[in-house]
Amino acid sequence: MKVVLIGAEHEENLSTRYLAAALRQAGHQAELVPFGGPEEQAEAVRRTTDATPGLVGLSMVFQRRAREFGALAEALRAAGYRGPIVAGGHFPTFAWRALLEAEPALDAVVRHEGEATLVELAAALERGESGAELAAIPGVVARGADDVLVEGPPRAHADDLDALPFPVRDGPLTRHLGIPAAFVVGSRGCWYRCSFCCIQSWHRAAVGPVHRARSAENVADELWELRRRFGARIFNFHDDCFFLPSRTDTVAKAAEYRRALERRGLLDDVALIVKVRPDQVHEETLAAWREAGMFRAYVGIESASDQGLRTLNRRTTRADNARALDLCAAHGIYACFNLLFFHPEGTVEAARQDLEFLRRYAHVPNNTGRTEIYVGTPLHERLAREGRLWGSEFGWDYRISDPTIETMLRVFARAFRSRNFDCDGVANRTIGLGYYLQVLRRFYPAADRPALGAEVDATVRAVNHDTLDTFEEILAYAAAPCSAPATERFADGLRARVTERDVGFRRRIDEVQLAIFDAARRHGPTERRRPGLRATLAAAGAAATLAVAACGRGPGATPNEPPPPPDEPDGGGGSGRVWRGGATHGVTTKDDAGATDERDTKDARRRDMTPPTDYLPPPDPLPPPDPLPPADPPPPPHDPLPPPDNYVPLDDPVPPPHDYLPPPEDFNR
Repeated sequence: MKVVLIGAEHEENLSTRYLAAALRQAGHQAELVPFGGPEEQAEAVRRTTDATPGLVGLSMVFQRRAREFGALAEALRAAGYRGPIVAGGHFPTFAWRALLEAEPALDAVVRHEGEATLVELAAALERGESGAELAAIPGVVARGADDVLVEGPPRAHADDLDALPFPVRDGPLTRHLGIPAAFVVGSRGCWYRCSFCCIQSWHRAAVGPVHRARSAENVADELWELRRRFGARIFNFHDDCFFLPSRTDTVAKAAEYRRALERRGLLDDVALIVKVRPDQVHEETLAAWREAGMFRAYVGIESASDQGLRTLNRRTTRADNARALDLCAAHGIYACFNLLFFHPEGTVEAARQDLEFLRRYAHVPNNTGRTEIYVGTPLHERLAREGRLWGSEFGWDYRISDPTIETMLRVFARAFRSRNFDCDGVANRTIGLGYYLQVLRRFYPAADRPALGAEVDATVRAVNHDTLDTFEEILAYAAAPCSAPATERFADGLRARVTERDVGFRRRIDEVQLAIFDAARRHGPTERRRPGLRATLAAAGAAATLAVAACGRGPGATPNEPPPPPDEPDGGGGSGRVWRGGATHGVTTKDDAGATDERDTKDARRRDMTPPTDYLPPPDPLPPPDPLPPADPPPPPHDPLPPPDNYVPLDDPVPPPHDYLPPPEDFNR
């Protein structure tokens, strides 16, 4: 059977690639189609219908994009596709009922890990099975007779990850400063119980252990194949628990990886990017992984306040956060982090602790935002019990308990809409700038100059200090009683000032980034240099196209927005909105004539069950004012790797360093 798998491709989508590999191993055909937002819908429909598949699968990882995938399914039906359409991922696993009830174009949901389930589903469809017969397959929820949803038995996770085929790679890899980069998963699952995290909830709700790991030899085989086939030298590990809870085990794992890479001639040839928890970063663990090739770390700070760490159930300390960043700097590991500055129990004291930490580490690239509520997480369940949610499974919102921090959030959401939420915003651009410098130092050491590092550091500090100064201004404003109109005027004025300063920051980042690229070109192989290249790169056009390339959007696409707005009104025709709060889903609706119909009146009158009316209506990710604005494409997760180098003239790419990897036949196991 021919299967088309559709998913986001801002970076390599390992979910669809693993599924495609499993299907091909079982004798089916599998084709990958990218879908990064509504602007790509027409092309995704065209490619899918041209492939004439017998099954279409939608990789629906983020709940903020569920409606976009629903619209894509409807477009496929309108284009004449009559075969089954199934959805899988974190969001459908937990919200399958809401999704299938809201999106009639979808036929089924695949819950939890999908390799074995999708292979069995394709085989069943080839046999002509449908409806409730499909729901007999473990891990499937399907529409039965009279459109009744039938939930099949759970699917146990795969015990032996080494038995899975390597993910499909059908095209060239992206390049970062000329170096091919690939994404890898060495383990699945997480031991921890962070209250906001949909990933740990996803694994804990499944059958089987919460964490499984591939062997170092199996991972090294995949890296060696990617190096041999595509020239890959940068490997970004998406493991949620790359380091282990035990220091001894983490050091032992590093030694296993080091030996496996050394046997294949890769040890001094490749660089690893990993995610780490602050409490797992110690002198011995970081030193061991530095020797194994680690050169960048996403440090899971998440919060730098005592209250924030409790609310998010991080089980880390403020001292852990500081130690992790200090050790990364001492070992030459490029570190960056995100901070969930706003969370349901935020206080002024927590905000001041976060700001103190951010001041201390203003030289470290970072981004800040709000803790979002994902279905199935402990935080979602708690706020639902307390009646503090409104919206729906497709987008929840809440009020922060401290009114000062609540006001601060609403102003922040408007003033920092571009800087912090656009994927090519200044915050993410500074993270990418530091990364490019690290790649230069790792792969072009002769090109490194102290002046480049000093300018990168100065740029990062300038952006971070500007953000912090503005945060202090917002906090001071929010601490005093203020009316909604006054807050709106303040937020709009602040947004104008931040946007104006971002123009200068973008120009500065462009100049430093081009200097890094120019240094790499000048120190690349001489036969690849061309006269006039430096002048070409210095032209304004090269910098002007960077933002478009970074987000994977065409020149006419709408800028990305923060995620996600609450659900639209039932039926889509009213001027009001349905507000669902808590586990009982109290509802109040208003029709076009202004008449009000209240149900579950007792619940609807509980605290925060209806949208508050005494604060500034901000842009997404918080509830926008009625009527709902058109949905804009959401950004990718914070801190993606920098974009492919496709904003550089295509006839003159950055030459990679000399490739000294031994040919395949020199690797003898």
